[in-house]
Amino acid sequence: MSCVAHPATDDVRPCGRCGRMYCDDCLVLLRDDRVCAECKHDVLLDVISGTAVEKLPLARMPVRLMAYVIDRALLYLPLWGAVVVVKWLVRDRLRLADAAVDAVSLSTLFLFYLAFAVYEGQMLGTRGQTLGKMAMKIRVVRPDGLPLTRRQAWGRCRDHAE
Repeated sequence: MSCVAHPATDDVRPCGRCGRMYCDDCLVLLRDDRVCAECKHDVLLDVISGTAVEKLPLARMPVRLMAYVIDRALLYLPLWGAVVVVKWLVRDRLRLADAAVDAVSLSTLFLFYLAFAVYEGQMLGTRGQTLGKMAMKIRVVRPDGLPLTRRQAWGRCRDHAE
């Protein structure tokens, strides 16, 4: 294989951006990557604009799933207990009709989901982690690796609720 710009040269390497083969004279070292003259301009624009950030490693799916299970267990176990207690109080102690029991149970569910949304938004906004994510040692960050802003954390929480 020969260089794209110098066909007589056989000692070639691929450009880190476009993958075409070039000799060492044609490649420039930028950010620990060898790029050709055509790609150099684009790489420099990425660096200037701040989009040339190294890709952050994503947490693997089993780890993310376990964090999700832990967070949901923190919601559903108390929720299940509260619904049982509320139904017992409303049905057996207050002797209300089944429609009233259902309304109270639904209200209890709504309050727990609201509390979970506040929990998730607050935890992500202040720490970047919920308790499940802390247990699994993962953190939610922006694509550039910086912590979430409070607005992003609450927006993420709202998106998960929908």
